[in-house]
Amino acid sequence: MQPCARLSTMITETLASKIQRHIDLIPSERRVKPLRTEYIPEDDALNRLNDWAFCEGYGYVTRSSNTGYSIQVVCAHYQKETRNTRGLTEETRKRADTVTRKKACPHRVRIGVQKRLGGLFAYGEFKGEHNHPPATDPFELIPHRERDKDKEMAREIAETHRGSITYQQSSEILAKDGLELSRKDFYNVNWKAMMQKEDNKTITPAEELELIYTYLEDTDFRVEVREEVTYRDDGKTIIKRVIKDLFFIHPDQIQMAIRFISDFMYQTDATWDTSVIRLPLTNIVGVDNTMKTFGAASIFITSESAESGRFAQEQMQKHVFWCCRQASVVIGDFAAGLAKTFADKALQDAKEAQKTDGNFLYLLHTLE
Repeated sequence: MQPCARLSTMITETLASKIQRHIDLIPSERRVKPLRTEYIPEDDALNRLNDWAFCEGYGYVTRSSNTGYSIQVVCAHYQKETRNTRGLTEETRKRADTVTRKKACPHRVRIGVQKRLGGLFAYGEFKGEHNHPPATDPFELIPHRERDKDKEMAREIAETHRGSITYQQSSEILAKDGLELSRKDFYNVNWKAMMQKEDNKTITPAEELELIYTYLEDTDFRVEVREEVTYRDDGKTIIKRVIKDLFFIHPDQIQMAIRFISDFMYQTDATWDTSVIRLPLTNIVGVDNTMKTFGAASIFITSESAESGRFAQEQMQKHVFWCCRQASVVIGDFAAGLAKTFADKALQDAKEAQKTDGNFLYLLHTLE
């Protein structure tokens, strides 16, 4: 087969060769657009459509289905807005100067029982035109990510490198086998595979934190946990321990925090539903002397509560502020847990100050 014309000038020679190699693996009859008269088994309908779409730089996902009757298929870029699972307002849910891949593409096709074909399952009319150009790299489209076997192989090899050699050294080893992996993918652990028990059941959030704890300690991070312990009636025998929060900070981050956060400021915020493990991640960041943001510490939490906020403060005191002044300003959102954390801290500081002032006045009185 001749190289796809779409690939000739838009991408690098290496990527074009990789895409063409995968196109050549697709049977020739599946590289062309399905006809309305083409019968297709229901369980293969989407795959057949995506084989052709991959060659064109597009991808399809199922929008809705009625098993045994019809499937509504739409372009992978059909969504207009990103999800808003936390119910945030329009002003607070979007960040300035950012973009998303949501293009509200109107292109769609119905696949299902066609009366004109005697009740056979077949493709219907393709409606609407794509409102965006084809993807430069179709492997980046969600429907086609599993096609990239080279990337999966690179990840498997890189997992044996992580923790023992650097990303650059790993890249050089992968390059010898014609493989490559981004820095982001190199440091992103394959949690999906690791989070399966032997009986093929997904592990619990507490077990996920146990797994993360072990991994972080192996990579030289300082790790602290907040646990909830359940005892038997005797008050001594432990029934179970559940990790509620997991704080981690690297020695390099500690040095940066001591230098640039002490007596200045840091910002804290939690991300939701952004990682494979589906746990909220609180990030603490500072600003260095070149006005660049750096990560100072992170905490996996099971809820954005006052207890979690208090735990984070205690760990920053233990690992960073033990030898220097605390941050003068802390920037954060108005989450109830965070607000209560600092309200409690202010109350505690006021009590300590009152106690200190009282002791000082008593000392002056005795000296007189």
